[in-house]
Amino acid sequence: MMVFDFDGTLVEALDIDYDAMRRELCAFYQTEDTFCPLVDSIRRFGCDFSIVDRHEISAVELCAPKRDVLELYRNESRRVIVSRNGARCIERFFEMHAEYPFPDL
Repeated sequence: MMVFDFDGTLVEALDIDYDAMRRELCAFYQTEDTFCPLVDSIRRFGCDFSIVDRHEISAVELCAPKRDVLELYRNESRRVIVSRNGARCIERFFEMHAEYPFPDL
């Protein structure tokens, strides 16, 4: 079994516009909160990660896979991804790159 990070390891660094994401979260929750740290703030406001998911998915659809690392990933018998990125973002990547198997965890 091998454990992989996602952003910056299996794919090039995701170009997520965090400023735009935070502005959208402020408008959605009608607050002037800074959303730093992001996850803690979202949990405090109600755990709706749909805005984060949309921004991450937009970024993952444009990112470049790191094929050499993905080959190592593919050849492992058990694959685990530990990431701060959301599950929907990672799922979208593997939907787009069906030649690589979904992680086991």
